[in-house]
Amino acid sequence: MIIGLALFLSALVWKSDHLKRASLGVFLGIAIIAMPTYMTGNAAQDILAKNPAASLPLIEAHQSWALLALIVISFNGLLAWIGLYQYRRKGSPASWVIPGIFLCAAASLGLMAVAANLGGDIMHPEVRDVAEGRASWLISSMSGELIKAAVTDSTTIWAACEALHFMGLAILFGMVLLIDLRILGFLKGVSFESIHKLLPYAVAAYAVNLATGMTFFIAASGQYTTNPVFFWKVGLLLVAVANLIYFTVVDDSWSLKAGDDASGRTKLAAVSALVLWIGVMYAGRMLPFIGNAF
Repeated sequence: MIIGLALFLSALVWKSDHLKRASLGVFLGIAIIAMPTYMTGNAAQDILAKNPAASLPLIEAHQSWALLALIVISFNGLLAWIGLYQYRRKGSPASWVIPGIFLCAAASLGLMAVAANLGGDIMHPEVRDVAEGRASWLISSMSGELIKAAVTDSTTIWAACEALHFMGLAILFGMVLLIDLRILGFLKGVSFESIHKLLPYAVAAYAVNLATGMTFFIAASGQYTTNPVFFWKVGLLLVAVANLIYFTVVDDSWSLKAGDDASGRTKLAAVSALVLWIGVMYAGRMLPFIGNAF
């Protein structure tokens, strides 16, 4: 994040669109890896909670700040993608995008710094009393335990999230399928620039899936962190999202006019996208059967 902010501020000072796009790429990459980074904390928590030297209040406070940081980082990544998309389609992002990215990036850096500092205090009993006193007010207001309780105690929240999750996945795969079919030679009467207009719908559907998926994870993390199929799903998902970004920023596909054939490299990206998203859906569907979840 420090590197991304440095690039971003340099771009603003020197008024360089190249540096702006590079910094947006860094922010987007951070948003992609933030989700699995947060998830490793839940797995580590299960182990540390058994260690008498660890401070449970600090673990919970650390998790609370990390969750808030994840939310801001993810929103910043969405803004960064919007900026890259608008650079591609319009030559420059909307006036509100750049200030929004700066505010989110600065806020997420501060939140990560606090979370990291609390994480460093967890196994240090010599500073525990001071650190726990500093963090105690957070636990009642931002804890993931509150989300877990709200979801598991409700008869409708989990079901509503499931419905949104599957609807988002259907829209996302439908958009990806149409884009990839054009790349592979179908719908050749349509230019890629025209079909590229579907990408925002795909990204919006992914945002819905990310929000609902993280809700499931926070509510029942133990059923996921011990499930090997879940790790396959997350790994495939990260590569699939990177593939989606490929079609946002790489020039090859954008040069396709109506009737044109895509390059071999772009066709390979399209085939891999289909395989990856089918793999994500298969792994998600098999969580209860192969991984013995739920």
